[in-house]
Amino acid sequence: MVGPPLSGTAFHYHASAFTGLAVGRKRWLLYPPSQTPPGGGSGPNAVPTFPITFWLTDVYPKLDAAHRPIECMQ
Repeated sequence: MVGPPLSGTAFHYHASAFTGLAVGRKRWLLYPPSQTPPGGGSGPNAVPTFPITFWLTDVYPKLDAAHRPIECMQ
């Protein structure tokens, strides 16, 4: 995926993947395969309910620690 700042992809599932980053930073929000992110998405056939920008501004701030994703910056 190539995109401008603040672009992103909704939660989705990869059996295995290799990722690279040419320029900038990428924030990863990860849930285990057994857990559906609040709002949907993740599994092989799951359909996200929210665009990721909406999820980050309206869903994420309301989550308690037990329901937040694992995060890392690439």
